[in-house]
Amino acid sequence: MDLSMPFLNGIDGVEKTKANFPEIKVIMQTVFRDEEMILLPFRQEHKAIFSRTPVLKILQTIDDVIKGGAYLSQYVALRVMHYFDHSKP
Repeated sequence: MDLSMPFLNGIDGVEKTKANFPEIKVIMQTVFRDEEMILLPFRQEHKAIFSRTPVLKILQTIDDVIKGGAYLSQYVALRVMHYFDHSKP
């Protein structure tokens, strides 16, 4: 699922899909670079979130997610770490 799609954004698309298929695993793709947009999918417990990831890594991740794994692209992982580092009291 892509965060940015015509007619329906990825977040709403996932909610509608999970309403009908709650067991489905979602892999989220985005070209967004800002933390706010990158962190949105975490509310829906996605198993993988990509930003500018090579196709071979995406294919490997699909296999990993099917087997119960999870993945964040390097850029997404760094944004998440930055978010939590700056949200400390």
